[in-house]
Parts: sequence; structure tokens; C-alpha cells
Amino acid sequence: MTAATPPPPLTTQMAYPPASGADRQDPHTGGSRPPTGIARFSPVAVWVSLAAAATYILANNPVDRNPDLLGGCGWYTAFGTNGPTCGGTRMVWYLLHGDIINAARMHLVALIGTRSPLHAAPMER
Repeated sequence: MTAATPPPPLTTQMAYPPASGADRQDPHTGGSRPPTGIARFSPVAVWVSLAAAATYILANNPVDRNPDLLGGCGWYTAFGTNGPTCGGTRMVWYLLHGDIINAARMHLVALIGTRSPLHAAPMER
């Protein structure tokens, strides 16, 4: 009876980096590599979108009865009832003007949810 030859040992190095971003490791430092390509501009795109939304809200007062450029609420027009985000624009209006009490009156759940992203924003690298 002859002994079978053992299989060759598995190597830990890969020829190509993995496709997913979570498993990408820098072989020199052992840490994760920064995003490349268009992915590195995603935080800038988020902040530009938030700045554009805040500018639109400041330019068009949602608290008064005058219609703004985009017209009325699409949800209310379609269904005849207040939608899940009703009061969100007015909440941001009051929040941008420092009136936290009225912001809480307009949309309390969104105001509580706003705390988490604003708290985590300065902690990004």
C-alpha cells in the first residue's frame, strides 16, 4: 500500500485584489486602501446635495401659503392625505433658523433621526 501524496499548500496571497470594497487590503500596511475612481468623490456629492437642498429650502419659504417653484406635494395630490415625510421640509426650515421647538412640532421623528448623521459627520477621516 502506497501513501497518497498530500495536496499542495494553499497560499494566502491572491494574484488580483478582491472586487468588493470590504475585503480590499493594502499589502504594504495591512490596512484598507482608500477608495479609487469615482467612489472617492461620493462624500463630496452627498454634501453638495445637502447644500443644494438647504439652499432650495431657504430660497422658498415652506411655512407660508405661497406655492414654490415645484408646486405642491405630489403625495397629497395623488392620494389626498398627508404622506410619511409631511412636515420634513418645514422641519428643516425651522431647524436652519434655530427654532428647535417648531422643528419638533413639524416632524419629531425626522428631527430625532437628524441627530445621528450630524453627530457622525465630523468623525469621518
